[in-house]
Amino acid sequence: MAAGLWLVGAMTFAEAQTSSSPQRSFTQQERLDMAETLTRQFPALTVTSVDAPIIRGDADPLIFKITPSGRPQFGELFASEQYQFRYYPTDTFAFGAYFCRLAQEFVRERRQQNARFLVPQFSPGGSVGAGGIDIPVQNAAELLTSIFYVALYLWDFALDENYGQFRLLVRGFADQSDSFSRPVQAGSPRALAYLPTLSPPMLVYDRQPTVRPVGTSYSNADLPELRADFVKSILDAFLSSCQLQASLVPASQVLQGAVLPRRNPQFRTFEIFFYSYR
Repeated sequence: MAAGLWLVGAMTFAEAQTSSSPQRSFTQQERLDMAETLTRQFPALTVTSVDAPIIRGDADPLIFKITPSGRPQFGELFASEQYQFRYYPTDTFAFGAYFCRLAQEFVRERRQQNARFLVPQFSPGGSVGAGGIDIPVQNAAELLTSIFYVALYLWDFALDENYGQFRLLVRGFADQSDSFSRPVQAGSPRALAYLPTLSPPMLVYDRQPTVRPVGTSYSNADLPELRADFVKSILDAFLSSCQLQASLVPASQVLQGAVLPRRNPQFRTFEIFFYSYR
C-alpha cells in the first residue's frame, strides 16, 4: 500500500507523536493512491482525497471523504422522509461495542501482518455478540464496519506524517420532496449542534457550532442535519465503546448539509470526512 501503514514497530504511540522527524505533507499522488486502495478494498464505500470542506482557521488539513458506494447490494439506508437507517439498534452502546470488537480484531490482524501499523490497541467497553444487533438492511453491517476500518487505516496513514489531530465530520443530504410534516422519531435529540457553512458555501465551515432545538415535528428541510446527527450517534457509540483516546477526537461533529435540488433517492445520503490537521 502507498505511504502509510508503517512506522518503526518498537516506537510507542506517544513517541510517534513527539518524534522529531521532519514534517512534510503527503503528495497529491500519495493521497490519491490511498483513496484508490481503500475504495478497492472496501466495495461498500467510495473513499476520495479532497481539499474541502475546511474548518475556518485550519491550515493544510489532510481530508478524505468516505461515502456509501451506492451499489445496490448495500441497500438504501434512508427511506423517503426518514432520517434513521432502516434498522433500530435497541442498545446504542451495545451496537458500538459490537463494531468495536470487530475493529479490535481488525487492528490485531493488521499488526500481525505489519509490525509498523501504528494505530494503538484498544479494548471494547463491553461484550456483545452479533445476535443482539438488529440490522435488517441488506449488507448494512458490512457498510458500517467498512467505515470504521477505513477510519483506522486513515488514522494510521495520517500518523505516519505526524498529523497530530483528527476529527470525524458528518454531513447529511436530502432530495427535493413534497411538503410534509412528521413527528420526530423515538430517540431523536432535543437539539442539533452543527458547524454552519460560511463562504464559499459547503466548502468552509465556522469553528463555532450552531445549536438548533428540535421540535415535535420535522420537515424535509430538517433532514440533512437529522440524518447527519443519526450517523454521528453511530460513530460516537463506536468511539465511546472503543474508548479511543490520544489524538482521535472521541466524538464526531456534524456539518451543515443541504437539500439538493432534485428528487432522487441517491441524494438521501451522508458523507463522512476524516479530517486531520497539525
